[in-house]
Amino acid sequence: MVELPKAQDLREFRKVTPRLHQAEKKLVEDLFGPEIKLITNNNHNSTHLIEGLFGLALDSGLRKPAVFLNAVDGDKKELEPVAMLNRQSFLTELRKRIGFKEEEKEGSMVYSSEKNFSIFQMDLANLRKADETQDKNLNSAGDYNLNIVAGALNELASEMGSVHGFNISPKDIIVGRYGGDEFSLAVVGDISQEPRTIAMIQELIKNKIEERQGYFRDDKDKKTILRKKLLLKGGKVDVIKPPEENNPNSSDKKKIFYSFLRRGLVLSNEQLDFELQYINYKDQGENSVDNYLREVLFDKENEYGSLTDQEKITYLTNRHSELKVPFFLAETKNGGDTNKRQSTLLHFVENYLSDPLLGEIVISRFDLPNHIRNDAFKNIHSFELKLKEIDDNLSYVYGDQVIIKLWQSRLRKILNPYIKEGKVKIGRFAGTIFIGEIGEGLPVEIRNELKNINEVTLDYKGNDIAHSVGYTELDTANINYQSSGFSVRQKTGEVFNKPTEDWIKKVFIRLFKNPDDFKEFQEIYKNLDPEFKYKGQNYFVLIAAKYFNGKRWEARSTTALEVLNMMEGEHAEQIDIVKGLFSQLKPELLEKYKDE
Repeated sequence: MVELPKAQDLREFRKVTPRLHQAEKKLVEDLFGPEIKLITNNNHNSTHLIEGLFGLALDSGLRKPAVFLNAVDGDKKELEPVAMLNRQSFLTELRKRIGFKEEEKEGSMVYSSEKNFSIFQMDLANLRKADETQDKNLNSAGDYNLNIVAGALNELASEMGSVHGFNISPKDIIVGRYGGDEFSLAVVGDISQEPRTIAMIQELIKNKIEERQGYFRDDKDKKTILRKKLLLKGGKVDVIKPPEENNPNSSDKKKIFYSFLRRGLVLSNEQLDFELQYINYKDQGENSVDNYLREVLFDKENEYGSLTDQEKITYLTNRHSELKVPFFLAETKNGGDTNKRQSTLLHFVENYLSDPLLGEIVISRFDLPNHIRNDAFKNIHSFELKLKEIDDNLSYVYGDQVIIKLWQSRLRKILNPYIKEGKVKIGRFAGTIFIGEIGEGLPVEIRNELKNINEVTLDYKGNDIAHSVGYTELDTANINYQSSGFSVRQKTGEVFNKPTEDWIKKVFIRLFKNPDDFKEFQEIYKNLDPEFKYKGQNYFVLIAAKYFNGKRWEARSTTALEVLNMMEGEHAEQIDIVKGLFSQLKPELLEKYKDE
């Protein structure tokens, strides 16, 4: 039996599930109409509440109007919210529509699907420049531009059959926001065998986005805002398909591909080759991929997997009081199968709302401002691993393991009693895990334990790598955020920026204390060859150096210089060397990334 919800539980539910706009209601109804009807029996009030819960499958960064004061013609531009799935929901929907199956047979994972599919992926160019473009009310042009792209993709999806003549049912098209500046459009069916069709869709997507204009700060006059054509990175739309049977190592690559699809990531064929090379290096045995899947996917410390459905519901409602409302409605509705209603709701929560790596319901980056604005947290603790650098330079397989290790071996062990009592909420965005304290907050000794997490160590190709963990604790209680949206954005930014500053400081201290590491850092940093293959084994140094000479070098080196200026003193000589390096390489980096 679900505990009777209290007034506070209902208030929490309404905080977490904002009212749906018309476009959102339509998408939620299209996707989840039968489930909502089953749970609510068409009761108006219950339907309204349950629709709000299912709305959490949508990308929350697009769920508010995009506003920008047009400095070009003095007009205020406001775009309606866009209804679009977030990455996890996009991939969950894809798995559902292709008939994805994942089974364990004799200790091995077996994957299959009833239908083929193709995913068209695109990145919006110059988002960082747009993010830095603000109107007089500090609205970001980045949010405005992203809204335009999302709306364009939804428009294209609705036109694919009726306007462009493709023999593709609307039910076989899924659109989602894959990341900050990344979007995906999936087509379920056998078009993967039709190169002409794929090329036509790629061209349509490119034209649909690049025929629109957004706002950007003038590169020469930083005070001037211009309307400029939106562009895709590299001017291209990538296509990702499951590994084909006739390719080398297709069976192993297919297992890796689907294991990542299950955990919220899509890998290209080149990335699969890279991952297979790492897995085979790690385990030279005949069943190396099966061994990897068994090691990574079977969480022996996770008590949740062994629970019955009713026990899972108790587990979830104890940790997330807002879930008492929908589960109570599913249990108390007259008629029908109560167990089926609750199981349907449980399936949604597990597949659409639970983080596939942490195994917990998490707050997204875009939901965090609402929690801060509503004064939900006493403090926020934020931890940063440079996941993209680990993924790009070492392995996606390994990157997942590092995140899981930080969570399972450190954070969950410290916080588990408080998670069970609903005294903290957990969030994750890529390599950042943040913890919000609720109510009276955590004891001082627990906060100190969190503060003392400086690194997490994991083996990579026979070498133990100590990955630095950036950390910050932010006081978010008793601040009046209602008067200024800027205060909320500023505090939200600190959740992600402050641990990065701490990570940079920790990395440089480690480098400065070891002259050999510092020398190798300099040599790797100077190397801008895109075909560069690291031959050494000092992977900590590799990640540190590549962090500062990639596409985001300018913002990262600017932050690094601010951090280094606060470290002046003991390491003054090494700091001067780093400053000189940044200055020396700046012209080459400007040239290399001028179009990014």
